[in-house]
Amino acid sequence: MRKAWYILATVLALAVGVPEAHALLLEITATWTGDDAAHLQEGSIVQVVLWQTGGVLPSNSQADAGENFQAYGSGVYMPDTTQNGNAIIYTGHLHKTNGVATFSQWVEVSQLENNTYDKVYLRVFSATNFEQGVAIDSYWGVSATNALDFDGAGMGFTYFPSFSVSNTNTFEVIPEPGTLGLLAGGGWGLWALGLRGRRRREEKTGQGGERGAEAR
Repeated sequence: MRKAWYILATVLALAVGVPEAHALLLEITATWTGDDAAHLQEGSIVQVVLWQTGGVLPSNSQADAGENFQAYGSGVYMPDTTQNGNAIIYTGHLHKTNGVATFSQWVEVSQLENNTYDKVYLRVFSATNFEQGVAIDSYWGVSATNALDFDGAGMGFTYFPSFSVSNTNTFEVIPEPGTLGLLAGGGWGLWALGLRGRRRREEKTGQGGERGAEAR
């Protein structure tokens, strides 16, 4: 009976035209050449970021790192964060061929519902990995913002010419509160388990002493 109700609810939802989320595809292509390519390496991190007109405009300036990243402590920024009106939709790595750093990737864009974002740009780091809880100095740069243009089939293409990656700042990935909670919970569990084991050993020791006294 319950299964019949699920089927009926599904049919009614389709009949009234419940809106379905449609993902669009965007092809991102970029090339870095010249002096800035020396700051990059095989596997350097690339982020595809959406931007909403009216939000904080991304800036390619070392002095304005706070316009691209959220700060953590003094002079340290979190590389996997953005400011208001920005959203990271893809993180990948670039490859170097014949000394030229390149990046090309199809990205599924599902955050375009209700026209939330209207432009796209890239952020690139010389670092290949950011470990949690480890501060790393890295070159970084931000491309110009390109408009999100799609054809009738929902396919888009955008190209980013060479741009500067000469900024340097300190970055650190901070564990999420959920991760910290799991670590704290695991530590508490280990402590409780150790305490329980110690009590059992003490009880056994006490029982052994009592039996010895009785034997005497």
